[in-house]
Amino acid sequence: MGLRLRIVQGHDADKVFPVSEPNILMGRATTRGEQAKGFLFFYEATVSRQHAEMVWDPKKKAYLLYQRSQTNKTLVDNHPVDPKTPTLLKVGSKIQMGLLILVLEDA
Repeated sequence: MGLRLRIVQGHDADKVFPVSEPNILMGRATTRGEQAKGFLFFYEATVSRQHAEMVWDPKKKAYLLYQRSQTNKTLVDNHPVDPKTPTLLKVGSKIQMGLLILVLEDA
């Protein structure tokens, strides 16, 4: 897959996360440094505990982003992710969860 997510706005700006799992649930960490396989945790109060999920689509050779939070929106390139329809991510896509903004990059 050869991708990574970089925090461009929010706590830990410029921190990079390798993206290598086929399913990655993204959400708020309850403690700084929290980690678990298949999860990306962010120490950011405006992110829901389970905010969004990236799922690899082998046919499209890209990740789809699913809205998982019941209360907080997820934006991709300033457009809300429809809870019923995932958004296709591409290199350069900006993902916003609360005040946190990430960009998908080539590794």
